Amino acid sequence: MNKSLYPAFIILLIIFISCSKKDNSPKPNKKDAPKIETKITENDSAEVMIEINENKPEENVIKEINEELTTINTDSLIQTNDTQFYKLEKSIEDILLKISFLEKQLLLNENSAPSTSFTEKLKNLIDGPPIKHQISLKNESIIEGFIEKDNETNILVMTSLGRLTINKNEIEYIEEITTLEPDIIFIGHGLEKEFDTYYEFTGKVLNQGTLRGDFVRVIYKLWADDTNMLFSDSAFVEGDQIKYQSGIVTDTALNPNKSARYTVKVPINHTAPVTYVTREIRWMKYN
Repeated sequence: MNKSLYPAFIILLIIFISCSKKDNSPKPNKKDAPKIETKITENDSAEVMIEINENKPEENVIKEINEELTTINTDSLIQTNDTQFYKLEKSIEDILLKISFLEKQLLLNENSAPSTSFTEKLKNLIDGPPIKHQISLKNESIIEGFIEKDNETNILVMTSLGRLTINKNEIEYIEEITTLEPDIIFIGHGLEKEFDTYYEFTGKVLNQGTLRGDFVRVIYKLWADDTNMLFSDSAFVEGDQIKYQSGIVTDTALNPNKSARYTVKVPINHTAPVTYVTREIRWMKYN
């Protein structure tokens, strides 16, 4: 080293020593704050690396470290909520859709009627089969019902209690019972006439039943090609004159084995063409 540089080196050494003895009282300077580095690992845990300035008071350093750790914990929680650490098998939307589907299936099952209701079973039991035969047995019992099958050795009878198989050796005799009911039918196809404002239908009906039919009425319906009913009307038949117990007098009754004429006029307009015509008979049983 050159001897001429010794004085300069000594001067610099003195300045450095004097600066090292300067008052190091704590000041709010960001350069004196502890250097803290954080790193979030793959398992969402935080690794904290702290570099502490030895010249900073211990209380301030601890306070700043606690504040930084609080910030780190908060950030870690936010990141954990944003990034799921497991994979859901089904999303919430899928579960809600499944619940909605099950609710609709439940409502459908509740609203769907059973194949045979108890009301229908009770009605069938009350109505029962038509009684057409009275079977007297040798033990003096009487069975009423309808003979469905007649075999060589036995018969199958439908009764209000169910089907019974009766051996013919046990039968004394069988009597046929006639049901008292009106049964009114059309005689032939009748006549049809078309006018400007109406259709006119005429014909005859016959009561082939065993009881009088009261207030016998014939109904005609006119239909379009799309199965929509266009026009309809009805009229009573020209039947027998009857006076009922209530005092009502009418000539629309039809006794057994009697026929009567009818005339039905159905008003129309020409907005839609008539494709086909249907007819029916209705009556009552009135005393």
